[in-house]
This record gives sequence, structure tokens and C-alpha cells, in this order.
Amino acid sequence: MATPPPLGSDTPCALAQPRRCRSTDLCSDELACRCQTGSPVTVIPSPAVERGTVALGIVLAITMHVSLAAQRKPLHPEGPFPYKSLEVSVQTAEGTFLRGTLTVPQGTGPFPAMVLIPGGQLPFDPDYTFREAPRAGYKPYLVVADFFSRRGFVTIRLSERANKATATSQELISDWSRAIALLKSRPEVDPRSLGLFAHSMGGHVAALVAAESTDVTFMVVHGAWAAGPQTGQRPGSAPIAKEAAAATPQRTWSRVRVPLLAVAGASEVNRRNLPVIAAALESSGNPDYTTAVIPGLDHSFWTCVKKTDDGGCLEEAYSPDALDLFYGWIRTHTKVSQR
Repeated sequence: MATPPPLGSDTPCALAQPRRCRSTDLCSDELACRCQTGSPVTVIPSPAVERGTVALGIVLAITMHVSLAAQRKPLHPEGPFPYKSLEVSVQTAEGTFLRGTLTVPQGTGPFPAMVLIPGGQLPFDPDYTFREAPRAGYKPYLVVADFFSRRGFVTIRLSERANKATATSQELISDWSRAIALLKSRPEVDPRSLGLFAHSMGGHVAALVAAESTDVTFMVVHGAWAAGPQTGQRPGSAPIAKEAAAATPQRTWSRVRVPLLAVAGASEVNRRNLPVIAAALESSGNPDYTTAVIPGLDHSFWTCVKKTDDGGCLEEAYSPDALDLFYGWIRTHTKVSQR
């Protein structure tokens, strides 16, 4: 097999329409491209191939791609659960209510606790349910909450404000600060071990929240946005995205004074943000930070755990390696015991 071309090479692929590989594609050789979904696609061999053969190749490629994507399903936790799940709500500054779920472990507390902050520029439900194919319907925060609740953590996850797409950073900071206040008010929670867990744009929001809070004692972010044009990220249309793009890491991450773990998948663009975040923390004198890249993961942090004979994916799980890394690091910064 030929030497794999680098990310972003001009390897031609046949999908619904011919295109070139993007920086998020994984290429196996110069005549085959394997995209983030892991579904193999048929390549157009050459413009000189007869038109009928090319058309057939495209049809076969589309059929195979759709077939393998349709087979894939996520692994979500199923009951009975060894912890309590309680319906809660947080009132915003405007008086509306953000409803969600509080999980409380079995046993005698107080327990360390985490607020789970989703990414994106549109509002998500408490489970951070993905909307887009090929992982539409996946519920990463249902998995994360289950994992940590089984290991002695209280967690809270909320539906986000309906106007998130037009909300300012101060409005989002206020929402999540109120979630922290709710946790602090619970007798099951140890206020000395209260953290933020965030993904993608949620990582930027979490940094802003932590910078203004005296209650947050640790942070875990994965696939996080690092503000500033030097990261090469394109801002979205939401105010929080525009604010993030106009900011600098020094104005955001350098204000984080608590222990922080920043993780990225090896095949996601946001891995470029890790040294930017580290540099900002270093310059501000925060010595307690860790960065890590996990091989084989994209921005979603889901990974195939059961494949078909022809290389398709039957089942995907939220990365066990990532969960173990998160938990192992947090244990060194909280009072939680091994469970």
C-alpha cells in the first residue's frame, strides 16, 4: 500500500458528489479516502473512465455509505441505575427555567460534583443530543453523567436557553453560574470539589464561568475552542462565537486559576488549540494544567466498538479511554475515592 498522504491532501473521493479530502479526512492511500465516519467510499479512478462505469461507481459508493451509516447505533446506559436521577430546574436572570437532571450517587456524601456544559451555538437538551448525521440521536452527556455518577460524583445537566443562538456571553455565564449555585445548595455536594466539564464551544464558556467564579475548583474540557484568530477556527454567527473569535487566549484562558485538563481527539482540528491553551495558562502562572491528545478520536469523542466484516460500524461508544483519562485526572484533584 502506498504511503498515506497527510491530512488535507488532494486525494479525490466519490461521495454523493466528487470532492477533495478535507483536513478532517483520514486517507489510507492515494486512491482511497476514509472519512471521519469510518465508512469506506468508492473512489473515481480517473476522468478517462467510461461515463457509465463512473456513474455505477458513484451509485455503489452512495449505497455503501448509506447502508453502513444506517447500521450504526450508539451505546447508551440502561437501567436500573445505582444512583438517583432527580428533575431540577434553574431560573435564569430573565425568569425563565432551564430544566434538567441531577444525578446523586448512592452512599454517604458529600460528593464531588460537576456541571456538564455542551458545545455548539444552538440550544441542546440535557443529554447534549446530537442532531447531525451520522451520529444524530447520540447522547454523550447521558453517558458522561452515568459514568461519573457510578464513581461517586453528583452531576447536573440542563436544557439550554431557547435563545442561545442570540445570547451574549454574560447571559450564558449567568445561566451556568446559577447551575453551580444549585449544586452548592445541595447537602449531597462537597463545595470544595466542584468542577466544570465542557465540550467544544462549551469549553470557552466554561473558561469564562471559571474566571468569574470563586466556587469552581477544577475543569475538564475536550475539543475546546481556544479564542483568537491564530487558531485558524472560523467563528459562527452566534454572539458567543463572534466574541470568542475576537478575544485572545490571554483574555480567556489566562484568567482560569483552577486545575485544568484539556483533551482533544487526534483527528480533530481543535487539537491545535491545546498548545494555545497551555501557553495562556503558563503565562498567567497557573502551573496545574494537563493537555492530552487521544489517538483515533474525532471531535465527537465517540469510537467504534463493534464492526461488520466489511469494515462498517455496528456500535459506537463514548470513548472509554477518554472517560478513564477524565476520571483518573479528576481523582488527583478531588476527594473522590476509587469506586
